[in-house]
Amino acid sequence: MGAEPWHYFVPYEENVNFTLQNLRQQEFKAGNYYGSEFNPKSIDEAVANVEPDGTASILDMFEVTDHPETFAVCPVPTDDLIRWFGTDKPTLQMVQSILVEEEQPDACEEFWDSIGRGEGRYIIIYDEDEPFEIFFAGYSFD
Repeated sequence: MGAEPWHYFVPYEENVNFTLQNLRQQEFKAGNYYGSEFNPKSIDEAVANVEPDGTASILDMFEVTDHPETFAVCPVPTDDLIRWFGTDKPTLQMVQSILVEEEQPDACEEFWDSIGRGEGRYIIIYDEDEPFEIFFAGYSFD
């Protein structure tokens, strides 16, 4: 299948792991993942059904960590945020234009190249210096 990129924007909650787990449940219930046609009874079963490729979704991310790990999301380092966005508090428009719409191809490529297969990253998005949303992004396994 090859590694598939994925990304999500979700409302901000202070507990990123809580937000991650809610998003996983939401996407599982909606069937928005590779392998949903097998009608798994749980997220663990959904992931097991499509090993070794993964679900090509947030379902492949089990936890939040401080540094890159497989099956986990971690924060984008502050230095990278400042280099790509000019601030450590990027807005929704900044993240969308650079990382989704690819208006700055070098920054976009650097972001996606920093993510290993089966890994994820997150960015806290701000609105007027207040946390507003969380951007989750990553790759499935090969």
